[in-house]
Amino acid sequence: MYGPDYGFDTTINKFNWETLIASRTAYIDRIHTSYENVLGKNNVDVIKGFCPLR
Repeated sequence: MYGPDYGFDTTINKFNWETLIASRTAYIDRIHTSYENVLGKNNVDVIKGFCPLR
């Protein structure tokens, strides 16, 4: 059903890593955009950065 969207060709038992990676990356990008939109609409200040956790 959704196999081809994620790199699976079930008719000949084949797998395409490039398609899987591209689909995964696109999905993650959509999630990030959605979160940013919701936070922005709710006047949340987002501070991007990194820090160590100890």
